[in-house]
Amino acid sequence: MTQPPHSPPAIPAPYLLYLGSSADEIGAKTSRGLATFRREACVGEYRHDDCPLSLGLDRVDLAEARRRGARTLILGITNPGGTLAEPLIHDALAAIDAGMNIA
Repeated sequence: MTQPPHSPPAIPAPYLLYLGSSADEIGAKTSRGLATFRREACVGEYRHDDCPLSLGLDRVDLAEARRRGARTLILGITNPGGTLAEPLIHDALAAIDAGMNIA
């Protein structure tokens, strides 16, 4: 049986995992899942000073993440009501300006 040709991942790695200011362990499940099951594809975590959570990855800013090869900022948190908070929008736009994809 022949294997189908390998296709690139739908979301380009390596990843920078976004926590922002989240204090919600359950709401950070996407970021936590990637940090646990795809750790080798993660260059670090991006969190604000008031964020009590950590994924056990290096805390890096956007410039350092790009130096480490990050291609995508993963917005792996949820907010109540499914809204995008203003700081998250600001951070996502800054990541785009730095040349990163957003997922």
